[in-house]
Amino acid sequence: MVSASATSFQEGNARPTRDPCTVSNYNIWKTQHIQANLTIDFERRILFGSVHLQLHAKNLVAEILLDTSYLEIHEIKANGQDPPWELLPRSEPFGSTLKIKLTGDIPHWNSVNLDVGLIPTPTNRTALQKLRD
Repeated sequence: MVSASATSFQEGNARPTRDPCTVSNYNIWKTQHIQANLTIDFERRILFGSVHLQLHAKNLVAEILLDTSYLEIHEIKANGQDPPWELLPRSEPFGSTLKIKLTGDIPHWNSVNLDVGLIPTPTNRTALQKLRD
């Protein structure tokens, strides 16, 4: 279910004020850099590795919310620290929200270097559906 605020329009503008296809808090972060270090084992049909994100806070921020779909996460580092995090229950059509609590608020335009480690993910997941015969 999409909230009314997610689909409201700015006056005189045909674009929504918020993307209704995500539950992430993308609107308070600027993605500066993304690096995916992934291994795809085509024979076993699995994916594993890590993703590095460099994010700049647009406002005072205390958490990062990311969209995921059938990922198995084993480790998260934020600026080299082990922040508390949780993968929320799946909610269609959005998937599972990855919620990362940051140690202290991140001031305006300061950076967070986020590393997310992924364990092998079976191919019956949406991310790997193209690896099927």
